[in-house]
Amino acid sequence: MFKKTRLRIFVLIATVSMAVIAIMLSVIYIANRNYSYERSVSLLESYAEDNLGAPPPGREPAPEMSPERPKDHNRMFNLSTFYSVLYGNDGNVLKVNSNDGVLYSEQEIIEITGTVLAKGKRSGTYGDMPFIVKSDGDTTVVALLDNTMEKDNSNRLFRDCLIVGFSAWVIILILSWICSKKIVDPLELNDIKQKQFVSDAGHELKTPLSVISTNSDILSKEIGENKWLDNIRYENERMSLLVKELLDLMRAENAHMTKERLDLSNLVSGEVLPFESIAFEKGLTINTDIEEGIFVLGDRSRFSQLISILTDNAIEHADGGKEVSVRLYSTKNDAILSVENSGKPIPEETRERLFDRFYRIDDARSDDNGHYGLGLAIAKAIATSHDGTISVNCSDGLVEFKVKIPKN
Repeated sequence: MFKKTRLRIFVLIATVSMAVIAIMLSVIYIANRNYSYERSVSLLESYAEDNLGAPPPGREPAPEMSPERPKDHNRMFNLSTFYSVLYGNDGNVLKVNSNDGVLYSEQEIIEITGTVLAKGKRSGTYGDMPFIVKSDGDTTVVALLDNTMEKDNSNRLFRDCLIVGFSAWVIILILSWICSKKIVDPLELNDIKQKQFVSDAGHELKTPLSVISTNSDILSKEIGENKWLDNIRYENERMSLLVKELLDLMRAENAHMTKERLDLSNLVSGEVLPFESIAFEKGLTINTDIEEGIFVLGDRSRFSQLISILTDNAIEHADGGKEVSVRLYSTKNDAILSVENSGKPIPEETRERLFDRFYRIDDARSDDNGHYGLGLAIAKAIATSHDGTISVNCSDGLVEFKVKIPKN
């Protein structure tokens, strides 16, 4: 149980930390991408403004730094690579900037800008290059920015962030595994002490209960029948049964057991047989459907106790029906024991609580029939100690308890 609790804590911390790191990396990536695009648009705006208007014949004016712009802007402006085509009102090309055709020839730049103009957008991206279209009424300039270097820097930054984020997550995983042990250890120790106390108290109570029973029998022989002695014996029997169930629960929850390969089919058949007479007295029949040759690894005495608890519970709470059904069948990996009886539907919110210690749906009747709400808790402990599960289902006026045990 505590191993599962520790694993849940570890998985929770790992999931939350991974989500936080993923959100942080996403924010960094999106913010850096938006900042890069906005800066590219700002540079293109400056470049387009500087290149609007027909150029003087025979001269290509170089863009100059503007004293009104920030120094960082001017520095990035001078380090950036621009491509542009200046168009006249008649659509003729007035000027082409292809940076001496290092990456794109003049014809390729004209084709790219033509494609951009055909889109009808004032700004955007063409491939990986942001572009802007500006017009002053007489001329139109289409400018593109080659931000390959900046994109490489952004990718390198994001890659470094991924490495740092993954490293941080691995460190968090290691620390969370250590911390989960620190969290669970005191709980496990407290649970062990609690179980030890109940076990010790149960064994200590057995002796005085035996003495009370013996003395009440002796007194009954000497003074005859007496209502006070009857009360003492009745309460002593109840207390003895409660102590027995407590000790059974402690043994069922103890992980140390002797496991052997069991023929579960024969075991179920043998354990159900004695209950047929009990069922007959209550006007019920036990209908069995047991698949042969189902083997599991487990403790024989505990499996016997599990089968007895579920069969007795079904007979005790059968309401309005004529039979109790006991089925044993197998799937590819599991052996499944199903005990079903007719009865009132169990509310959804109380089904999980059925397996809690001392929980009883009908408190008014439980004391009289010798049940203290420990039987199903014992059954769950036995199933869990064999790496199995137990559940309850209600449908069509039937209540089914189903135990699933791994065959291997």
